Amino acid sequence: MIGYHPARDPYHTIVRFVRLLDIFDRPVEFERLRIADFLLLFPEHVHDMSIPRGDMGLRSSIPRNANPYWRNVDAALLFRQMASVHTAALNRMIAAGTVHRTIADLVELIPGAVPQELAAAAYSSSLLTKEIQSLVEGPLTALPIVGQHGLKARSALMEYRYDGS
Repeated sequence: MIGYHPARDPYHTIVRFVRLLDIFDRPVEFERLRIADFLLLFPEHVHDMSIPRGDMGLRSSIPRNANPYWRNVDAALLFRQMASVHTAALNRMIAAGTVHRTIADLVELIPGAVPQELAAAAYSSSLLTKEIQSLVEGPLTALPIVGQHGLKARSALMEYRYDGS
């Protein structure tokens, strides 16, 4: 049996990255982009995150079991498995000239470099719910990436203890 999931598809990841980078609308850390992409695919993980009190309403607006087939999955393991797909997608975007990656590991869209077909796929209504968009625009943008109260620590998807704060 052949199974497909967008988490394992670098080309679908490119579409999601274009949409997320447009929402961030600034150079963003690759780690932050990866976490946002994971939450886009697996929004139920928001319930396992530590979210600032002011954004708790976002958590309640996202269904707890959005995908019944991925209910008992170790999120950190799945996130680590997606690393190669994320890297492949980013490298393909850099090679195509749609994004720029700085030495500080910041990623940004190059204005006017996204092909129309890719932009149309990225802005399709089925890709991103308004709840996830609010999450990306809110806490995922505002929280620092490193530190004990940073996005890496709150999501529990990446190691944070050895990062410089």
